Amino acid sequence: MAHLAAVDPEALYILLTQDCDILHHDYRDEPDVELHVARPAAEVDGNLLNAKNPRSLQFTVTDRPFEIRMHERCRAPRECLLGHVPQELNLGEDLIRTIIRWTANRYLRSAFPDAFNERLAAARKSMRKIEAALKRDGVLITGIFLWVDPPEEIAAQEQYRIIMRLTAKEEVLEQTATETRALALTETIRQEFDGIDGVEIIDYQLVSEADFSLADMRTMLRWDYDYLSYRAGTPDDTAPAAT
Repeated sequence: MAHLAAVDPEALYILLTQDCDILHHDYRDEPDVELHVARPAAEVDGNLLNAKNPRSLQFTVTDRPFEIRMHERCRAPRECLLGHVPQELNLGEDLIRTIIRWTANRYLRSAFPDAFNERLAAARKSMRKIEAALKRDGVLITGIFLWVDPPEEIAAQEQYRIIMRLTAKEEVLEQTATETRALALTETIRQEFDGIDGVEIIDYQLVSEADFSLADMRTMLRWDYDYLSYRAGTPDDTAPAAT
């Protein structure tokens, strides 16, 4: 991991290091702190909210959108914190948990069968439609989860059967306008998945986070849209479509 090269006065620097390590008495044992660089974003992209994309994360603070890019995660000498105080910004517990989960997912991402990923990656038109829908209304959902049967590699002539769940916060589903948009997004994603060769949606639903159970989390995998960013051709997306 690289050291911080220069300070951007417009950026936010979010410390990832545990408090006890930041305050450790010996700089030889804990010489550096680890941090994310959150830079102002030109516009909000629904694909990048709520940890949907493994390489970029957007969030809003004081009505300003910011974006963190995973490849900019870096270290800085712990001594540089001396004489400085944190900005008076409240990120909120939900956002802090999202940043932690997004960072951890770099190492704990869901692994779908290569054959399944390849079928999705080959369906470029469907992927573009899903990406456009998420860019527009992705702010309304917090995740897409899939149960894939069978969970292993299969021959080209065989079919993957999918159960899909989109999750949303309760406040989204309590308001008719936002619930209607979230339901339309769910239907768009279902339709595009169902049109992919070798993939069949056998059940799908938009559910509240409160109704997405621990049992659901054990049997379903989060779909992180990795191949969407890859197919879009953004400069920092270098991983192949299959995970």
